[in-house]
Amino acid sequence: MARYLEAKCRLCRREGEKLYLKGEKCYTAKCAMEKRPYPPGQHGQRRSRLTDYALQLREKQKIGLFTTDNTQWWLTIDLTKFDGRWGGEVAAAKYTNYLNPKNAVVYLNKINMGKLLQAGRLRKIAPNEQPEVRVELIEPFWEQENNTAERIDL
Repeated sequence: MARYLEAKCRLCRREGEKLYLKGEKCYTAKCAMEKRPYPPGQHGQRRSRLTDYALQLREKQKIGLFTTDNTQWWLTIDLTKFDGRWGGEVAAAKYTNYLNPKNAVVYLNKINMGKLLQAGRLRKIAPNEQPEVRVELIEPFWEQENNTAERIDL
């Protein structure tokens, strides 16, 4: 099996978040993500910019960011009870059956948010907290069907 022998901090910078591959160094001010929080390479400092419409729509649909202590919480939740849908890494994990997601996107209406928060034991992310599991709740951008019995859920 091949090993990655190049700079490990490059992987963190490419992902845009700390992956803690260098151990103690990642917790100090010497971490590459602290010094250079942009992707590596010649064109890393260029900004990839979203349109104003995309930013406005994203903020309008966002319900909130949440976290939980249980990293496998998404395996026990049945979103059909809350009339919601999976998105992002969790949807891909349910489709492929071999991924281990850390970030989840859930599309559901605000009226069902309280029930999901209680069932999944989700809580708001504190301002300075770096959670292991991030759950983003988003208002659906498509028209919801009234008959959920015929719907196929991943």
